[in-house]
Amino acid sequence: MMRLALMLGLAVLVAGCGEREHGLPRFATPDPLPQPQPQPVPVPPASPLTLRSIAVGEEVKDTFKGSPLGFELTAPAGGTLVARLTWDVWYNGTLMVLEMDGTRFKPVGPDWSPVVGRLRVTAGQTCKLVISPGGSDWFYDDAFVLTTSIE
Repeated sequence: MMRLALMLGLAVLVAGCGEREHGLPRFATPDPLPQPQPQPVPVPPASPLTLRSIAVGEEVKDTFKGSPLGFELTAPAGGTLVARLTWDVWYNGTLMVLEMDGTRFKPVGPDWSPVVGRLRVTAGQTCKLVISPGGSDWFYDDAFVLTTSIE
């Protein structure tokens, strides 16, 4: 008789655990409600680079603050335009890149400065030169000198 009571109790227990409420197993937790997805923050468009007009042979002295600086010059004669960017690398550890009409000239160690770029030009051709950061430095405020010549 004891065996029958034990079997009957076990059957009731198993049946009770298997009951379903609202279509879910009795001890199951319902799926969480879907959370609203965060909307991506739109990236503002980059401000257009302002180009400062310079002349071939002009010595440009300025301070690099970390944002790209643009220059524009018109070649007075055909040949090779040579641009030379010089700064004190050891002042803040800043590296700068010189770009001439889309061609990037990167600093090379161990001295890193100057960066010299060369570009074939024709008389009257307008060229764009851009100085931009060349590393992940956060310390800028570096004085530089940019010189150009035609060879």
